[in-house]
Amino acid sequence: MKNRLILLLPNYLILLYAFLLPLNKNIVSIIGKILIVLLFFKYKNNIKEFFISLYKLEWFKVYLFLVVFSIFISFYSSSFSYGIKYTFSKYLPYFEIFAIAFLIEKKYLKYALSSFLSGIFVSEIVSYGIFFNLWTTPYYQKYNLDKHDPTPFMHHTYYTLFLSIGILISMITLLKEKKLNFILLFFSITMTINMFITGGRGGQLSFFITVFLLVLFSKEKKLLSIIPIVILVFILAYTFSDMFHSRLNTALHDIKILINNYNFCSSWGIRASAWILSFEMIKEHFLLGLGYNNYVNIMKDLVNTHYQNFQCGMSPLSTHLHNQYLTMLIEGGLIYLSLFVYGLNKFYKLHLENDYFNKIKFIIFCNFVILSFIEPVFFQSWSMYLFIFFAGILLAKYRFEKSNM
Repeated sequence: MKNRLILLLPNYLILLYAFLLPLNKNIVSIIGKILIVLLFFKYKNNIKEFFISLYKLEWFKVYLFLVVFSIFISFYSSSFSYGIKYTFSKYLPYFEIFAIAFLIEKKYLKYALSSFLSGIFVSEIVSYGIFFNLWTTPYYQKYNLDKHDPTPFMHHTYYTLFLSIGILISMITLLKEKKLNFILLFFSITMTINMFITGGRGGQLSFFITVFLLVLFSKEKKLLSIIPIVILVFILAYTFSDMFHSRLNTALHDIKILINNYNFCSSWGIRASAWILSFEMIKEHFLLGLGYNNYVNIMKDLVNTHYQNFQCGMSPLSTHLHNQYLTMLIEGGLIYLSLFVYGLNKFYKLHLENDYFNKIKFIIFCNFVILSFIEPVFFQSWSMYLFIFFAGILLAKYRFEKSNM
């Protein structure tokens, strides 16, 4: 009995990890580290064979290359110790992908997905409670948010990413089921409403694009039924959601004044200035980049001397460049960015025989690739752990299919 509980512990921890993903990133981080310890405990008697099997995985090789090159970048960063700490903080959590993949049992895969959706459901209850003035959360109070942007635990961009993935997984699950699951249908509706009463345009954009790409690249005719539903959702959201209506109009206005007046003092304008400044900074260091934490002073000098109309974006851009691809390019040049894109390609090309899990892979891939143009989602903790979880589940599914377990 005791041995069985020990065997079940990793599975239960992974379910808890999935449930807490939209609720508490700090506990998720702790659970992830425990999973890594349990992984080495599980294979302590045949650790050599484990690493051999691990090295055979293309994903692990990509992970290893990125870690090694990240350490290399540390040598020409502003501080070697800072570079090592940066590498440790950004890449150690990604080893949890392999912990999840090698620890979870086959029958727990569907439970893990259900746990994730359950966690979103709890976050929704909290979000709706904020919207209707029933309660608040420490995060909501800390940033003095408006009730019309009821994101309870994280920035609205990441919250809508969670909701986008939750809605799309619910949709493909509904299409897979032979009988109509009214609970899942109700849940899909509440998630969709929740996404459009918050201000996260990035997640909303990735949702719409992913839906159309999913239909475009799928051979299933049933998926065509999603298109009119999504169009109706857009019309209803624009008509009845003050937040969505306002944010969409603001985005269109920002783009208009950016093109016509070269006004970069807006959300989209700041992101456009990040592209321009990044290529200015990188043109003499295109191959290897500038290292970690070296770009801020260079960017300030550029703005002060040549791009004074970018001054309004200096504060947000000094934190990060609001773009995953630009971040990789600036830090490690074309080599680092190429390794990252190669890793994304390996993720996309992971061949799964199960069509349902293939669709989940496509949903995760599209949402993260699209949102990477807006935020450094692979390096921000909320979205990072979200990707880790799904990558671990998909890799586990791949292993089970290959071993016929």
